[in-house]
Amino acid sequence: MLGGIGDGTARKLMRENRVKHYYIRSTYLIPKAWVIDYVLSDHYAEYKDQLKAQV
Repeated sequence: MLGGIGDGTARKLMRENRVKHYYIRSTYLIPKAWVIDYVLSDHYAEYKDQLKAQV
């Protein structure tokens, strides 16, 4: 849902608290509404532009 990012990148975003999430035992849970909030955020817009520059 986040544009095909890798597992490591997703974990990095969660560690930096860019994406809200629950951590229960050894599982990360991210409600769909929180993913949508992140996709609409300024950080995601900047990150998406960085990826296009590298392609």
